[in-house]
Amino acid sequence: MLGAPMIERVDRTTARQPSAAGSSHRVRWLAVLLGVATFALFADCLRNSFVWDDEQFIVKNSFLTSPKLLPQLLTHNVVAGAGLDSNLYRPVASMTHLLDVQLWGYRPFWHHLVTVLIHVAAAVAIFWMLSRLFGAWPAWLATAWYA
Repeated sequence: MLGAPMIERVDRTTARQPSAAGSSHRVRWLAVLLGVATFALFADCLRNSFVWDDEQFIVKNSFLTSPKLLPQLLTHNVVAGAGLDSNLYRPVASMTHLLDVQLWGYRPFWHHLVTVLIHVAAAVAIFWMLSRLFGAWPAWLATAWYA
């Protein structure tokens, strides 16, 4: 018809999808929120002293006194340096304790801080991976539950 106004069709499937920039911006902010919330949740431990198995894992573990003992640290159980026998083998945790003792000595605050920061980093990394698979909000909820 000559006098009828033209009606433009809108493709509703693409109109609702956020832009890639908006989506990555949301993921970044959710990652920051997750990191801050996780840190805040575990920050209370920073004022604590060594507890429970820290005595055997850190304080009495002679393998942590020198980096030269790294081969023993990596080939024995986690408490062998304290003169104990165990079936626990945790090389990454043992190397983290070695690094902590070398950098900070036996000051619990720094040991706890490193552990909390590792946990925060793990939570954010899991969130990034899950957000690529399932979207930002489902990934955030699942990771917040984990963290």
